Amino acid sequence: MTMTLGPVGSAIALAPNYDYTLSRVYVRGDERTLEGALFSRVELNSYHRIVLPVSHVESHNVSLINSWHRSGTTLRFTETDSFPGSYYTVRVTGQETSMQTYIVPYFMQFFEGVILLETL
Repeated sequence: MTMTLGPVGSAIALAPNYDYTLSRVYVRGDERTLEGALFSRVELNSYHRIVLPVSHVESHNVSLINSWHRSGTTLRFTETDSFPGSYYTVRVTGQETSMQTYIVPYFMQFFEGVILLETL
């Protein structure tokens, strides 16, 4: 299964591993009083978190993904080629760059890692 990620008009193709996940995250807060009563605050908005494990990504695509992460570029993520009009508007998130592991014996040519995406 091929997925695409990138700005409009210049997306790259990715082939994720089988443990790809798409989850919905709700913005909520739970607080307890001194007496032990629980109060929950649930906001109306929510977003999707996409965890995209990939391997054998070429170095030039890794450079693109890392630059999108650093600059906070708004991207278009398409899950399937069957419905190209169905996509998520996302940004690459996380505290560190997505792909930092080289694949042996392809040093500096192919990388693997996890791309973390969140919808806007």
